Amino acid sequence: MDRKLDTLIAVEVMGLTREQANLGRLRHYSSDIAEAWKVLDKFQEAKLHVLAPDKYYCQLAGQGVSYWCITDSMPKSICRTALRMKGVEYDD
Repeated sequence: MDRKLDTLIAVEVMGLTREQANLGRLRHYSSDIAEAWKVLDKFQEAKLHVLAPDKYYCQLAGQGVSYWCITDSMPKSICRTALRMKGVEYDD
């Protein structure tokens, strides 16, 4: 679990305040595909591909912009791309 990434998703994408994200049980958006799927629901278009056993591609689009990311897990790829769509860069 990447607590910093999960907190950024909760605040920047899901619309919670930092206090709300930290008071409640923080969802594991970056490691649980069921939680990451909820992130996808916030965007108009999504493309997901498995490129290799450890390379996962996510592309999100909406409102005339499109961003993509490749990481070692699909939930992490979804989260990083979602943050890019919101104008937030994340490096772990």
